[in-house]
Amino acid sequence: MTSATAGGSALYRYEPDYAVPPGDIIAEFIEEQGMTQVELARRLGITTKHLNQLIGGSVSLSNELAIGLERVTGTPARFWNSLEANFQDFEAREREAEDLAAELPWLDELPLKELIRQGHVADRRGQPIEQLREVLRFFGVAGRSSFDEVCASAAYRKSSAYTSDQYAVAAWLRVGELQAATCPTATFNRAAFRATLREVRALTIEIEPERWLPRLTKLCADVGVVVLLVPEIGKSRLSGAARWLSPDKALIQLSLRGRWAEGFWFTFFHEAAHILLHSKKRTFIDDGQSADELEEEADRFAHDLLIAPEYLPRLATLKTAMEVHAFAREIGVGSGIVAGRLHKEDLIPKNWFNKANVHPRYTFQ
Repeated sequence: MTSATAGGSALYRYEPDYAVPPGDIIAEFIEEQGMTQVELARRLGITTKHLNQLIGGSVSLSNELAIGLERVTGTPARFWNSLEANFQDFEAREREAEDLAAELPWLDELPLKELIRQGHVADRRGQPIEQLREVLRFFGVAGRSSFDEVCASAAYRKSSAYTSDQYAVAAWLRVGELQAATCPTATFNRAAFRATLREVRALTIEIEPERWLPRLTKLCADVGVVVLLVPEIGKSRLSGAARWLSPDKALIQLSLRGRWAEGFWFTFFHEAAHILLHSKKRTFIDDGQSADELEEEADRFAHDLLIAPEYLPRLATLKTAMEVHAFAREIGVGSGIVAGRLHKEDLIPKNWFNKANVHPRYTFQ
């Protein structure tokens, strides 16, 4: 008995550790009937050599021959076809197990414990081959080479300064992909999404996730963008990611890495910029170290949307917590946004106004 996982639940199926080839049953029939291979071959309209190969397992049973066996033996063709299919499946899985055994060291490179702990992959560590199958099912790939081609491609497209674990990144992205598949959205509307970001900006004033999170996800879903909060996996070290799941459905995935409100909202609007402005063919992942033109453009978009450039000269005049709160109310953002920007611009010491910039309180369920 082995199991597969789908959405974290176990689906059990029976897989015998043996299979009977059709040739064995044919050989038994010959013996029971006191018949020679030559006579049976004549009745089936095939050569004795072909029948001998079939009994020895060196050739497969065709559908046509299964019908011939039905007429000669009285046993339905579906029985013979089923024997052949089961035997071929068994042989393929035996070969697969040999191939997977060579790839078992790969499990040590994956954030397996974390995937199991978070319920994304079933725990089969007592059966290494089956554990590897579980991992491949989670990633939705046939083998390690397919994983390298499909799942890790985003992780490879990083600079030499990239310090995240590529396998942890791939796992984190895959969790978001699987969760997003169950999230209904409207067809993406670029103009509506741009307008929606103004409404999202107003949510930065809220502190309790019960107030801002449902509103955030609904506003974006209504214009074709899934927003997910996905806890970090292993050493993924990402704040967020943006990508397209289909031509009409985008995903913004956030990790809540760090503890500052300004960082969370900045990451959201940074990823939103990628959705609005950049290619649908790329996966953009934010580890805080990239400095290419697209990332810089996304940074400017997020900065300008949260605090418009015309307000920047005022930042240097803010010296007290009361002034920070008053300015934030004036421009319609959370105080943490202003405090965080002051920190980024080195206008105040890093330990000032931290209470104003506390991360939105959220616990992953």
